[in-house]
Amino acid sequence: MFKFLKKLFSSSEEEGVKKEEIKTEELERWFKGRCDKIFSDLDVTVNEIKGKVKEEITKTKDNLAILSTAKLHNPKISVRENQFMEGNRDSYILSVNNFLRTIDLGKENYSELLKFCDDFNLRLEKFGKSTIKSYHILQEFFAHESRNIAINIKNLHGSIKELRGVIEKTNIDQIDDIKKGIIELNSKIKQKEEIEKLLRDKGNVKEELMKNKEAIEKDIRKLIKGKEYEELNELKANKEAFLASIREHNAKIVHAFSVMERPLRKLERMVLQDGELLGKYIENPVEALVNDNELKIFGLLRKLEKNINNYTLDLKDKKREKVLETVKGLTEEFLREFVNKHNELNKKLEDLEQNINDSEALKRENKLNYELSNIQDNLEKVNGEILGNEQELSKIDVEGMKDSLGKNINELLKVDVVIS
Repeated sequence: MFKFLKKLFSSSEEEGVKKEEIKTEELERWFKGRCDKIFSDLDVTVNEIKGKVKEEITKTKDNLAILSTAKLHNPKISVRENQFMEGNRDSYILSVNNFLRTIDLGKENYSELLKFCDDFNLRLEKFGKSTIKSYHILQEFFAHESRNIAINIKNLHGSIKELRGVIEKTNIDQIDDIKKGIIELNSKIKQKEEIEKLLRDKGNVKEELMKNKEAIEKDIRKLIKGKEYEELNELKANKEAFLASIREHNAKIVHAFSVMERPLRKLERMVLQDGELLGKYIENPVEALVNDNELKIFGLLRKLEKNINNYTLDLKDKKREKVLETVKGLTEEFLREFVNKHNELNKKLEDLEQNINDSEALKRENKLNYELSNIQDNLEKVNGEILGNEQELSKIDVEGMKDSLGKNINELLKVDVVIS
């Protein structure tokens, strides 16, 4: 029976709070309407308290006027005592008036009014400490009048305390936090929509790039299977064959000067006038020989042979024989034939390269590869941007913000709101 009654009453309580669904775009206006009612009621209460404070200040000033003109019940006191009393009365009245002037309730908002309440308590404490002596002395002379002013101050304190209480009870800070939360929610929803639009746009760009990429790759495959490309490959193969022939031809001179490198370096120090030329042959014999139009190297090789034969150049026997054999093989006829053959091979290579460069298949291939490279670069860029946008989007938890905001609103307004 108890469980049944408990269930019955709990169901009634739950039915008393009606669940309400608020659309996000209507939330700010809805919450403002609820807050306007709260602040409207608060304004009425606050204005009533302000009226009491104003009235109490007037009463305090009236009582100060009474105190300032009050006559002693026992006028038979010494001149010194009378001066002592007057000094403390003037000091006390001045302090109270100064304190009253600090009470300013004309603040722009409730946050400033709350700050005033905090400051009031600090000023009241300071006022009490600074006037405690004067007040106790006046109690000896004007007990009734000074007590009335103390009651006024106490009433002011009570009204300010009441003012603070009603403002705090309204949960202004919580209201401000919810308002900020609504603004942030709307901002995040807008940001989310913008990112989602960007992702759609970039997805379309990516799709178009992929189509273009597939089309170009198809063109490249078609080009490679064509007759013109087959002819291009033959030209490239011929070029490789010529390059191999040129390397093989050049190797004869390169090997010969490699064998003679050490004695040539020694000779370089002996023939100052032709030292620069010898240096070029040591570094790159093929290039030096091709550019040596007067074939000066032939004379230098004969000097080398002479110096080796008369032992001017110190060489070990085996090395000496090998160098002499190499030098003797580099006759003027051999050198000229090498240069002629080198030029002939290079001319044929240049003609072949020109044919390759003039090939329409190569031009088409280069164009397609260039376009493909650009598309791949753009795809990488778009993919990077999409990844960045997706990561940014994953950080925006709109539903979580709605749930949190809804809980705060329900707690503040004692309602059952669901933000959709």
